[in-house]
Amino acid sequence: MCLFCGSTALAQTSDTVAAPRTEILLNGMWESLRGGGSASWVPVRVPEALVVGRRRGPVSYRLRFTLPMELRRDRRALLVFEKAGHHVRVALNGEVVGDHYGVRLPVSFDVTDALREGSENELSVSATPADAANARLGGVASAEEAKAYDIFLVSQPSGWYPAGIFGDVTLHLVPAVRVEDVFVRTSFRHRTIGVTPSC
Repeated sequence: MCLFCGSTALAQTSDTVAAPRTEILLNGMWESLRGGGSASWVPVRVPEALVVGRRRGPVSYRLRFTLPMELRRDRRALLVFEKAGHHVRVALNGEVVGDHYGVRLPVSFDVTDALREGSENELSVSATPADAANARLGGVASAEEAKAYDIFLVSQPSGWYPAGIFGDVTLHLVPAVRVEDVFVRTSFRHRTIGVTPSC
């Protein structure tokens, strides 16, 4: 089930008004697959609870959903994970859209080109725990370094850092031209305010 939320911010150019941001919550019942061999897909509620100290091996997730025709309206589609890790690889309709290391910070992937309108989409997520085999290439090289890299509970046993989706998963439909973030710098001495947008 999807929850649609529209913001009040509109981007206006001359006499036309662009579609506002739309957020589609993808939480709910997904399917998951743990282990190999004869293991089968089973229903699971996403997000799952993050239990400290509970060892979890690699896990795969999948969700099938349909985006109604004309809903995107030339907007970009961003898939946002609030909390997932330790290493996740995300694919939409068989196309890998990105990887992410760490579980504490949100991450987004631009899925505009892979998203289908008016027909079924299949979202696939593979997640692996923090260990030497799944450490970032050119970065952390062990489970201990992986935990330190993410500034997490280093007192926990090696390999505890779990694999999974532990926060909201949302599809954001946003204008192609937009302001993502704004940095404001003030100077009391010079009596100035500087604004730097990130587009």
